[in-house]
Order: sequence, then C-alpha cells, then structure tokens
Amino acid sequence: MHEYARKQRVLRYELAQRLLELRVGDVEAMVRALCKRDGVFWTVVAIRDRGREAVIYARRFDGHENRLGVNEIDRDGELPFREWLWKGDEDRLEDWLEKHRDELDWVHHEWR
Repeated sequence: MHEYARKQRVLRYELAQRLLELRVGDVEAMVRALCKRDGVFWTVVAIRDRGREAVIYARRFDGHENRLGVNEIDRDGELPFREWLWKGDEDRLEDWLEKHRDELDWVHHEWR
C-alpha cells in the first residue's frame, strides 16, 4: 500500500502543477477527480486540449477489452465521458501515445 500512496502523491503533484499552468486558478477539484479515477482498473495516462481533456486507459475487466477514452475535465471536478479512442491491446497504448505525443499537454510518469 505504501507504493500506491507514493504514486498517488506523485500523480497529484504533477497534475496540479501542469493544470495550474494550463487552466490557472483553483484546480483542486480537477486534480482530486483525476486522482480518484486513477487506480486498479483505470489510469489517467495524459491530459490534452490545454488541460480540458483527460485521456484515460481502462484495463480489461469483466470480459471487456482494454480501452482508451477521453473525458472532459470540468473545473468543478466532473469528468464526463466524451469518446473511446480505441479498444484493444496494451501495446496499442504505447503506439497511440507515441503517435500523439505532440498533442498531449502532460503524460503520466509511468508512460513517458
């Protein structure tokens, strides 16, 4: 559990710093919502569109395949779903990140 708590602190710090640069103002609700989304089945892998969208990786569970989706990042901490970018293998996540690196404002430290 210690390792998970450390990763959450790093994630919270990195997201807060980057969102402050991109969105200005109070970003605490946004950071809190993104950190809650990051866990066993979901990982926030990137933010894009000047901090207005989160790219979230959904790991395979309950018979569903891996998926990469986009959620809006509302200032009040809501993360409404927008669209699926792809469904499939984890290897495709690395390929997708590499191909779209220039479009991303921040990438999770485990995927850099």
